[in-house]
Amino acid sequence: MIKLINLNIWWGRLSDKLLDFIKKKNNKIDIFCFQEVFRWGYNKYHEDMENIDNIDPYILEKIRDILSEYNYIFCSYHEWIYGTIIFVKKNLEIIEDWHVNIYENKEFPNPLNKDLDHTRKMQWIRIKYKNKNYLIMNLHWHWTWKNKLDTKERIEQSQNILNFTEKSKVAKVICWDFNLLPNTKSIQMLWIKFENLISKNQILWTRTSYYKKSEKYADYIFTSKKIEDIEFSVLTEEVSDHAILQLEFI
Repeated sequence: MIKLINLNIWWGRLSDKLLDFIKKKNNKIDIFCFQEVFRWGYNKYHEDMENIDNIDPYILEKIRDILSEYNYIFCSYHEWIYGTIIFVKKNLEIIEDWHVNIYENKEFPNPLNKDLDHTRKMQWIRIKYKNKNYLIMNLHWHWTWKNKLDTKERIEQSQNILNFTEKSKVAKVICWDFNLLPNTKSIQMLWIKFENLISKNQILWTRTSYYKKSEKYADYIFTSKKIEDIEFSVLTEEVSDHAILQLEFI
């Protein structure tokens, strides 16, 4: 079995709790997919945005020091200091890795409009486990302060993902912070092609008590039909304003 965890780490705001959790899961999980990750201690992204405070700009380095038996791939969303990351246990073979642009905004940052979102990418790796290839995708979708409903940009994101995934016939797992509600067209487009484990398992929330707004959906894991023997759960530990999603599969 491959064991995977997906988590938006909330810029490392709860770094002590987060790092304790990762220590507990170290070497027990094969793949970690994280979103909202800072590195290098460089705070330019914080200067470009007004809605971020109490971040840990060294959170990648702190996680890396714990997960020393893992390879990692960082995907930059902004200035090479902020993005998503995948940690893969060293006994799993990484065949290739790269990313796909799913939303682009060349106007970010703009001091006159702090609500602009930055470019978004879907990072992916292809691994081999027991002679079977898997495509693991990790992404953090386009954000807007207005709502978690469909927009032209979000629908285009879904189409960009479909265009990419249709080129590959291997088993697929998509981990993401969607920033969307379950009944949106953007999600339905992908649901036609993939198994939505949140809906399939009747999960009612993917946020923790640290999230104070009413809309409790954000994070999802989708799988292709070639993924077998699935065990899926939302863990109870609260290390972010996002819940921890755990998947076991083969």
